[in-house]
Amino acid sequence: DYLVLELGTSDPGDMKYLLTLIDPKIAVITDITQRYIESFSDMEGLVGEYRYLVNKISENGFVFLNNDNSRVSSLAKDLKSEVITFGKSKESDWRIMESRKIDKGQYIKIKYKEYEKEFCIPRHGEHHQYSFLIKQAIKEYVR
Repeated sequence: DYLVLELGTSDPGDMKYLLTLIDPKIAVITDITQRYIESFSDMEGLVGEYRYLVNKISENGFVFLNNDNSRVSSLAKDLKSEVITFGKSKESDWRIMESRKIDKGQYIKIKYKEYEKEFCIPRHGEHHQYSFLIKQAIKEYVR
């Protein structure tokens, strides 16, 4: 029922072109880094590509933003869609409260409103914590 695509941009206008091919209902922005900046005059140009994406999500869509990354969280301004934040910061809608390593992976404790639960992830690394958190959040909103 769903198609998950990863969109990236290495040149100005890439996102505009990609959005002529698809009409996403959900956007998840995890990070905006300098690794693709060589074709842009500055970071704001790169951030503008992602701003274009989130502004294309309709009012009945969802935008999930990493609240731990200031470039990503800045995209929340003036959107017509619902914005859901995730991360470790206390202001996040979906929050990683704590994590600890175990031999075969890691445990993470997540919080959403009054909901708090601990999960075992069979892999190591903070990026797996974020992926798991995003999956839980999307399951809550997308039905």
